[in-house]
Amino acid sequence: MTGEALAPAAEAPFTRPDGPGDGSEAPAYTVIKPKARAIGATSAVALWGLSGTVVAVEASINNGLPGIDIVGLPDASVSEARKRVRAAVSNVGLSLSAQRITVNLSPGSVKKAGTAFDLGIAIALLAAEGAVSRDSAQSCVCIGELGLDGRIHPVNGVLPMVSALQREGLRRVIVPKANESEARLAGDVDVRGCISLADAVRVLGGHVRPVDLVPVQLSGRRSAEPQRPGDLADVQGQDDARWALEVAAAGGHHLLMSGPPGAGKTMLAGCLPGLLPPLAPDEAVEACSLQSLDGTFDPDRGLNAVPPFEAPHHRTTAAAMVGGSKPGMIGVLSKAHRGVLFLDESCNGKCTSFSKEVTDGNEHEHDGASSRPERAARTSYAVGGIPGVHPDWTGRAVAGNEADLPVLAAVEVPQGQGRCDRAAAA
Repeated sequence: MTGEALAPAAEAPFTRPDGPGDGSEAPAYTVIKPKARAIGATSAVALWGLSGTVVAVEASINNGLPGIDIVGLPDASVSEARKRVRAAVSNVGLSLSAQRITVNLSPGSVKKAGTAFDLGIAIALLAAEGAVSRDSAQSCVCIGELGLDGRIHPVNGVLPMVSALQREGLRRVIVPKANESEARLAGDVDVRGCISLADAVRVLGGHVRPVDLVPVQLSGRRSAEPQRPGDLADVQGQDDARWALEVAAAGGHHLLMSGPPGAGKTMLAGCLPGLLPPLAPDEAVEACSLQSLDGTFDPDRGLNAVPPFEAPHHRTTAAAMVGGSKPGMIGVLSKAHRGVLFLDESCNGKCTSFSKEVTDGNEHEHDGASSRPERAARTSYAVGGIPGVHPDWTGRAVAGNEADLPVLAAVEVPQGQGRCDRAAAA
């Protein structure tokens, strides 16, 4: 070989694989350019308790049999959104392509539950169709359930959803008109309340004829009455009990009160939230977020800084105390978050189901010969209903039971003073 540089070889033309084989050239293949991608995206929020995850809602329109597929670990209510979305889009004067539409909810490892994804799915589809600005849709979070007529129905949990997207640095959100005041309580967020899907399209820069619809109200919610904690000034006497309440409130201790019926235990317990300091703004958001998940929050009253007070019935089941596994099923223990949980009638023979579940689940080896009725009698007699509390209130555990409950303060409420309280109140 010489030192001369080799010239690049000319590109060989395409030849048919089934050509004649005589070296003759065949016409070059026609290169088909792919069409512009039709993908729209927006965001939604998936809740698990009070923890919210921002979910990217992507919609892609491709060739294939007409239909809508939703992937990304959706539950039945999210999968049914394709029927509600198609009807709502049609009834506000828009239309979807007769092609295969795939909706992806990312991240796929997070379970999506509830109907709050309806609006996000519809906006992502319309962004893929070009009916709304894709940039505006991508920078916005959409929360709401769609009706067949195109109206946006309110959903539970809007306050924790908006708080979650705020922590992620997002500032624009579209919510149902009925949830607008609740969403504004989360802080510095640009909230747009929309009556219908057509209103949301116009907010995102789309063009659609106005639709005259009546907004959906929060009529289905069971609003809880505002709490009015008791005042120790209304309690006559009971110096030991008042002192015990002050100690428990100052140190965050558990408190056990014993006494005959009518002695004033419930009245004293109702005064405890008034002794606690008001909730900080972030703590008030947590407490009200639980009410929002439960469907009992009234946004017109604003954030309530009074610590919550829960007094369940002594026959309340363990499931009602703890709550369900589905998002939005709040138990009594969760409702008392940042506040006071008062377990009434827990030591008078009417053993609460919660303490009974703890008691029945703890069996010692030496207790194997004893029968279940004997164990129940030993842990639910007159003053031993709570495991780990001895009749003399010294904190010694009942024999054969290791499920001790920490009781850091105990006070005996005398009956005579209770009678004096009732006479004074009359």
